[in-house]
This record gives sequence, structure tokens and C-alpha cells, in this order.
Amino acid sequence: MKKIFILFAFTLIISQVFPESIDSLKSKREMLYKKYLNINIPGKEMNKADYEKSVSILKDLVIVDTKIIKEFSAFDKKSKEYDAKINSLNDENNSLSKELTATTDDFLIIHIVGGIIIFLLIIVLVIMFVYMSKYNKLKRKQ
Repeated sequence: MKKIFILFAFTLIISQVFPESIDSLKSKREMLYKKYLNINIPGKEMNKADYEKSVSILKDLVIVDTKIIKEFSAFDKKSKEYDAKINSLNDENNSLSKELTATTDDFLIIHIVGGIIIFLLIIVLVIMFVYMSKYNKLKRKQ
């Protein structure tokens, strides 16, 4: 008797810890519905045993349907959580993109200003070279 009770408790714990998949629940529901239809044939009189079987099958159908609804609601909750996480990551990505664009714009300005400064320095160097050569020619003449 103890072994049967332990086995029953273990089965109950396992069924609660590892819920059935939606596909298995759907197949179980279809099987129960087929059994129900086989017992409840229209126009056929039912005896007490058939009536009790159909009530038992209907109870099982309600339990399976409840599990299916719970699985779908759990999936809906998870999808909402994932949507919220995706939205927050997209917002973070957008803010980082804006920062990167601002930094890139700053670097572009720095490069343009640096290029202008280098260009001006080259022009000044050329002018200095021309004046230096003229100065050296004048110094040699004197």
C-alpha cells in the first residue's frame, strides 16, 4: 500500500513540475472527445454506466481544456514579457545609435577642421619657402 501511495505522490509531483506540452494536451483532448462521441451517439438510449462514463469523460475534457488555456495564458504572458524586453532593447539600441551618430558627427567636424588647419599650414609653409628663397637670393646679392 505504501508503494502505491508513494508512486501516486511521485506521479502527481512529476506532473506538476513538468507540465504537458500543448500538442500532447490537444491530442489528449481529441482522444477524449472521440470517446465521448462514441458513447453519446444521437438517438441511442444511454444506460447508467454509459451516462457515468460520459460524465467522467466530460470532467476529463474540462480538466484538459483548463490546462490548455493555462498553457496559452502562460505563453501569452511570456510573449508580453519578451515584447517588453525587445522594446527596451530597441530603445537602448536607438539611444546608442543616436550617441554614435553624435560622436561620428563630432569626429567629422574634427577631421574637417584638422584638414583645414593642415591645408593652411601647407600654404604657410609654401609661402615661407618662397619668401625664404627670395630672402636668400637678396642676401647673396648683397
